[in-house]
Amino acid sequence: SIFLNGLNGSGNGINFTGYGTGVLLSGANGNITSGTVNLASSSYVSGILGSVNGGSPFDIGNGSIFERNNTLDLLLGATGTSSSKFAFINVNSGTPTASISANNGNNSTYLSGNGTLGTTNFQNLTLGGSTTGNITLNPLNGSGLITFAGTSSFTSGTGLTTVSGNLLASGTASVSGGLTLFGTPTIGTTSLQSLILGGSTTGNIILGQNTGTSTVVVAPNAGGQSSLIINNLGSGDLLTASKSGTTQFNVLSNGNIQFTGNSTFLNTFTSAATANQTISIPNLSGQPGQTDTPCFLSLGNCIGGANGAVGGGGTLNYIAKFSPDGSHVANSQIFDNGTKIGIGTGSPLAYVDIQGGTSGGNSAVIINQTGASTNDIFSASSSGTPQFTVTNNGQIKFTGGSGFTLTLASTASANYTYILPNIVGDTQANICLTSGNCSGVGGGVTTSGGDQNRIAKFTGTQSLGDSSINDLYNGVAMTIDSSGNIGIGTTNPLALLDVNGTASVSGAITLFGTPTIQSTSFQNLTLGGTTTGSIFLNGLNGSGNGINFTGYGTGVIISSASGNLISSKIDLSSSSYVANVLGIGNGGTGTSSTPSQGTLLIGNASNGYSVANLSAGFGITIANGDGSITIGSNQGTNWFTENAGLIYPTNSTLDFALGGTSTSSSKFAVINVNSGTPTASISANNGNNSTYLSGNGTLGTTNFQNLTIGSPTTGQVILSGRNGA
Repeated sequence: SIFLNGLNGSGNGINFTGYGTGVLLSGANGNITSGTVNLASSSYVSGILGSVNGGSPFDIGNGSIFERNNTLDLLLGATGTSSSKFAFINVNSGTPTASISANNGNNSTYLSGNGTLGTTNFQNLTLGGSTTGNITLNPLNGSGLITFAGTSSFTSGTGLTTVSGNLLASGTASVSGGLTLFGTPTIGTTSLQSLILGGSTTGNIILGQNTGTSTVVVAPNAGGQSSLIINNLGSGDLLTASKSGTTQFNVLSNGNIQFTGNSTFLNTFTSAATANQTISIPNLSGQPGQTDTPCFLSLGNCIGGANGAVGGGGTLNYIAKFSPDGSHVANSQIFDNGTKIGIGTGSPLAYVDIQGGTSGGNSAVIINQTGASTNDIFSASSSGTPQFTVTNNGQIKFTGGSGFTLTLASTASANYTYILPNIVGDTQANICLTSGNCSGVGGGVTTSGGDQNRIAKFTGTQSLGDSSINDLYNGVAMTIDSSGNIGIGTTNPLALLDVNGTASVSGAITLFGTPTIQSTSFQNLTLGGTTTGSIFLNGLNGSGNGINFTGYGTGVIISSASGNLISSKIDLSSSSYVANVLGIGNGGTGTSSTPSQGTLLIGNASNGYSVANLSAGFGITIANGDGSITIGSNQGTNWFTENAGLIYPTNSTLDFALGGTSTSSSKFAVINVNSGTPTASISANNGNNSTYLSGNGTLGTTNFQNLTIGSPTTGQVILSGRNGA
């Protein structure tokens, strides 16, 4: 890509000499001119005129009227959600909800897509009116639950109220007398919630009785949970088991266990563990009477016995060794912490760390190879590959990082000491061998001469000859500074290549990497001069999107009278930037005629618009009193009309959708307008779940969602079937 960076990307530093006021237009061959945008040409405009610029917010398709922007809410009767009379909200996100104002304070009734019909400000919610038939609650197609939130009561005069099936109360239920459950009853909760028996004013809870043969059985299907969970919130013991009033077994509040064990005294088991652990009791099969006695450390009652227990002790990670009597253990000289082994040390620094050598001045480690003469004395390997070896005859073999084995041997006839010299000014040096690897080291550089003014170059490691560079200048023409910058015509180069003067190139200049051509100190950078032909910017091989203006934003490129370019929106009211008329396909009218009072844009036989006089019609009045408008169906992009205080579709057979272009994808839909039972549906914005209300008196949900009548702000819920009869 080619980037033009004028005035350091300020957004107005690009100028096209000779260009006038308007926008930059590209021809079919890529030629750039300045002028106005032809709104009637599909080469320069596309898309639909947005509603913020005067376009219609609605469209039509698939037999429905729907919003062009399916993320917008719809309000009727006001411009705000709280003040509107009808509102369809949460189209873009959240749970789609339809609300109807009570036209009284902030009171309203709402129906959400997740199955909730409710009111605000604790208004009463009434299902049914004076002309409503029977009310049927049909959850899960007759197999679900009806839930009454709050204190529920059922009244049928002085007779017995019977509820068949399941009764679920999510609030508080109060029974002043006895509660008898018949058959095989179950008292339970939903969603694995806890079931609490008793409260702050409850006395003892007695399960079972001391007469008869009944027992209390705890047999839940707990899904991996304990069958019985005791949570003591007081200060007493967790569990006490007694016989005729005498305590035989206790679980204390701190987890200790007490039992008598037939001794009449309570024995207490406690623990000093710092983490969860499991203690297993061994099998006593084969023991006399299958009886044994546990060992206690403080008593030492098992040391030296037939059970194999020993005494003594040691230090963590030291290998233990037996004492002479065989009944006690102590530290050995070997330390093992699981990753390193130490001999003579408790802090090993390697996999095996041997420290010592105080015995008579001997080595810490003595290796005496007594095997065959072919066996090495010592070998060190890395991943199975030998890297260092001391052979049986004293030779040293090593790889030195080369991957090949080097052998150091000796032909000495007496003991000698070889001293390696200090390498001054370097960290490494080569050892010269008799093979001649140091030939020429320390010697001079030779040359057979060269041509006058020719720069010399090495023709070998120790010889010089002519290079291809001539130097005829007596002064300093080129400087290479300590940073590697090259200066031509300057001794103080400021860049990798700094040319002080005029550079002439007779061929093409090719810049590699991510190059930049720029001036300094905010000087103007001019491409072309008085003898320059057309300037072609060829980015990305002429792909049509390879030219970039640094600092410019989204919009069109506009040229001022002086040729200065900026990025901006097109002022559609300025003749400097637009020409002709915006076509119908792009959201315009296709005509330059301006309607006057009492005239109207009407479609013509050429599939365009013409300005025509208003004529008296039916169904719509003109507020300015100039007359009536006759609008047939499908003669405009506004699918709604207004009369007698109502807004309604011009085509009364179309369904209506909000938040989508089809019934299944919309957030709100009014369907079956042309035929069938009219139905209003609200999406739950979750899968294919929705809540619907049909004209035949059915309020329901899809996909077996729960249907909730009432919300945290709803007052009494009143079911009034057949006018209360």
